Amino acid sequence: MSETLRMTATIAAAVLTFACSTGWCQDNPAPLPVAEIAAGVFVHTGATALMTRDNAGAIANIGFIVGNDAVAVVDTGGSVRFGFWNSETVNNSSNNNGSNGVLSNNVIASYIAAMQGGGTFVLSSLGAWTTSLSSTAVINGGSNVKIGFSSKAFSVAPGAQVIAGTVGFAFDQDDVYIGPTGDPNSSRTGFVSNDTIAALILAMPSLGTFTISSNSSITIDSYGVIDTRLLNGSGFSQNYPLNVSLNAPTISMMQNAEIRAQAINNGTNYTSGNVSLLATASQTLLSGLASATTGITIDGKITGGDITIKAESTAISSMSSGLGILATIGETAASTILGVNGGYVAANTVAKVAITGHADINGSGTVKISAQGTQDAEDPVVAAGAVSPVGAAAVVGQVTADVSTIVSSGASIRAGQGLLVGAATDTTLNVSALSITTRGQFLATAAVGLADIKTQAIVNSGATLVSGSQGLQVSANNYSTLSVSATAFAFNPLVTSTDQGGVGGAVALSAAQLGYMLEGIDWRHPQQTWRPVAAG
Repeated sequence: MSETLRMTATIAAAVLTFACSTGWCQDNPAPLPVAEIAAGVFVHTGATALMTRDNAGAIANIGFIVGNDAVAVVDTGGSVRFGFWNSETVNNSSNNNGSNGVLSNNVIASYIAAMQGGGTFVLSSLGAWTTSLSSTAVINGGSNVKIGFSSKAFSVAPGAQVIAGTVGFAFDQDDVYIGPTGDPNSSRTGFVSNDTIAALILAMPSLGTFTISSNSSITIDSYGVIDTRLLNGSGFSQNYPLNVSLNAPTISMMQNAEIRAQAINNGTNYTSGNVSLLATASQTLLSGLASATTGITIDGKITGGDITIKAESTAISSMSSGLGILATIGETAASTILGVNGGYVAANTVAKVAITGHADINGSGTVKISAQGTQDAEDPVVAAGAVSPVGAAAVVGQVTADVSTIVSSGASIRAGQGLLVGAATDTTLNVSALSITTRGQFLATAAVGLADIKTQAIVNSGATLVSGSQGLQVSANNYSTLSVSATAFAFNPLVTSTDQGGVGGAVALSAAQLGYMLEGIDWRHPQQTWRPVAAG
């Protein structure tokens, strides 16, 4: 059972995720830059951009006013990130602000109390340090404030409590490994033991979703376990299992690894927790090659309610929006002198989900397994010559994608409701070249567009797929908007009827059309006839 789409063409007509980045995880962090815009009035200007892993979400403008007796904070930013450059232990001591390695419950409570409108309180031990919650630690975000932890490592003693609807753990590691004591990866700095995972979960009695994120990859090694079922001594649920969310560009579950979020009822009506494995990556550029790669491999066992497994990659190289429009205006203005302009934009995505032979996925709700690639390459190149005798514009645009969801023989996927195995690509290629001159004697315009898009959703023979009332869907879809154009326009208002004209031309070609030319084929009528060398 499979659906495969491939487009190889060039266009005729031519949860809580915290990253170790920019200032957060340097050995010598720079102070927050502020400007005094009036006497006693200070402002920090955030990045003019969307929240990304690279800017760590530091896009808010922050202001404060210094008075005679106090400081009034006008805008605190998007979250409270309480960061330290040493190991920190949270306990029930009084008024310790973390400078001595101890952070008191009441100090944390005062910061959270100031966040009346909600938001996210993030406790960070930056650099190669550990955040420890003692047996008397209590961090209470209530119903409005989310709690986030960011550290190289975590230590949680029995009795510690973190109270919030959503709690996220961001390991400031490129690679996180989860496994039992004695695991082959236990010596790695990013290793987290099964016992540590269990202690983190037990410390959060009111938690709704247990989230782990990393900068690059999360691997649940063989016999690694994330168990949020909250069972009693008889093995039955005594509360609702927590949702599980893993977030990293690459996620892997090895054979015998497990995520357990199903309810086990014995005269009770607890519902299973949802499980989400989301691999995301994105890159946005004004020009040049933008690329993004994600992947998820499952060879272990997942049980829960709704189960979502998705790899999503987004690559954008565009001069057609935002800052790109300003850059295009600047380039066009510069071309009025030289009469020449050119551009290159390319977007490449790889997003792959592999459900391999030992995988066992069982959701009481809906199970969705998918890969998504979004690639966007856009550049309107304009050469507007008013001085130079030459007018020339050229642009090359390229989009490529390799997106697949593959279920191997031996894998088992069961859904109590609907089951989706899918792959999809969303492609935009829009490049154009325009030459305009009032003085040119030579005018040339060229645009080339290239596209190679592969989308696959495959269920191999020998795999077991079982769905409930909402049925089974296996699909692969390409959604594409493709446009390439070239235009040349020249005139001179001072030229008389007796003056000689110049030379000009415009062409928009695909790679296929270029191949036709080399073979001597008229691409407007793409056919070729061979003369027989012998008869009979």
